Amino acid sequence: MSIQYFEIVFEGHLDAVAGFLEGFALASGETNAYVFSDDSGIKADTMSQAILEWMSLKTKLQHVVIQESLYKKIASALQTVKGEALITSKHIHSAKAIKSASFSFTTKTYGKKYGEEIKTLIANHPASITVSGFKPEETVASDAKGAELYAPTHDYEFEGTGKVSGPIDDLLPFYKTLDEYPLIEVEKISLSF
Repeated sequence: MSIQYFEIVFEGHLDAVAGFLEGFALASGETNAYVFSDDSGIKADTMSQAILEWMSLKTKLQHVVIQESLYKKIASALQTVKGEALITSKHIHSAKAIKSASFSFTTKTYGKKYGEEIKTLIANHPASITVSGFKPEETVASDAKGAELYAPTHDYEFEGTGKVSGPIDDLLPFYKTLDEYPLIEVEKISLSF
């Protein structure tokens, strides 16, 4: 069973929000319980949020994906904060439970070895996530055997597209794996609420 995650949008400067979360997570013993959307490839900006951020100028919106247990502790602790503080309950702009996450990817290579690596990499996804629409096309042109790298035809071509979806906690490490492979292009992760 996956852990429930929330997308929390904090109003405040990145350093203040990051420092608050790091200190709170360390004090509560819940390290590695959150990630900033910008650092993790998660699409965060909606048009209304971009307009709000532009209008406020002095503040920024920080999108954070956080485990439910840590979020509940933070929300409870912030209720007791009185007076001026860098982060208070009024700095939580929104909190939404994440149902699932998804991203699309594309790949293309002219090396059979790399085509095989890509197929293996994608086939070895976590059981809790789904890869859909991935039907790679492989073309072997024996008449182009030995063609130069930048020639208009190649003796082997491999390309494909697909979509990955599932729980955010299992999807993030797989996203990073695909993103780090040089012959796979990944789009930003979309969250479903």
